[in-house]
Amino acid sequence: MVDIVVDKDTALIASLRIEHKSEQEKFSRVTGCDLKTGPIAEVVELPETPTADYYLSAVPVEVMAGFVGDNNNWSPLAEADEALKKLSELKQHTQWMNGVVFYLKGELSKLSGHSVFVDTPFALSSIYQGRYWDKPFALENYGKGNVTAILSTIISNWKDTADCDGDEVCPIPYGGRGRLYHQSALATIAHQGDFAAGKERLIAELWHDLKDSLSVDGEPLLDDENFEFAYIDPAIHQSKGEVNNSEPLLVNRTNGWRLRPTANTNIANFFLAGDYVQTHTDLATMEGACEAAKRAVNGIIASEGLADKPCEIYPLRRIRWFAPLRYIDSLFYRWFA
Repeated sequence: MVDIVVDKDTALIASLRIEHKSEQEKFSRVTGCDLKTGPIAEVVELPETPTADYYLSAVPVEVMAGFVGDNNNWSPLAEADEALKKLSELKQHTQWMNGVVFYLKGELSKLSGHSVFVDTPFALSSIYQGRYWDKPFALENYGKGNVTAILSTIISNWKDTADCDGDEVCPIPYGGRGRLYHQSALATIAHQGDFAAGKERLIAELWHDLKDSLSVDGEPLLDDENFEFAYIDPAIHQSKGEVNNSEPLLVNRTNGWRLRPTANTNIANFFLAGDYVQTHTDLATMEGACEAAKRAVNGIIASEGLADKPCEIYPLRRIRWFAPLRYIDSLFYRWFA
């Protein structure tokens, strides 16, 4: 079970003689698993039921939780491994962290790589992608040919501060309301049901904050002449008159570790690879998902009794010279939290 396969992965899969069924194909949707006497016997798809020696799930926590079920109706997976039942609670530990990609033109060599805008109402951060490319990318071959830079932005606060519950982390600046339309990011894009207009309003809010925040020695790095076009994450979409997010991000909360399963399950031929799995990385990132996948592969190697070298897992390394500072920080947290 894999949510998304990019073009480069598709080529690799084909070279390994692995059949890939895209989400557009009629046999692509997994609806459940059939457990016989311990291991999974087959994956239930409609109208076809494929079988395999091993099964690996590489989907987000909220998707996997759907296969597990809940207190009212646990699936055979959950009954076979009690740890999987905790996913129904873990899926609540997600928040929206999606954003907008800005395609820019003009001279922008002074843009930084990663930026965090601590005083923005939507808790913006950004990455100037060109800073991290090994070799120049011919952006002029795309679009109208005048794009010179790509700035990816992320909104970490979609709600008005007053709308946040006790478990959510909501920034304070401006109460989470944008400086142009004085609404939360969610209310801005919803715009009373006019989603198309709402997207334009959200882009305007972000562009306003980027222009206001990105500067060197007081000189702004961006102006309206740099703007070519913007693209909102398609995971933010309108459905039945409401704005929904099909790709929320798992966030670390107190006692969340106990809810996270390991890559190896109690089902002999079923493994997990996702950013919600217990890993040294301990964060919902591609690095965390990759480590989980390595652990799943190692589980299969061990189950088969193969002599192959397992994937190398790198434990978290902490610089010991910072230990006194970490201890002082923990004391301050207890005293002033």
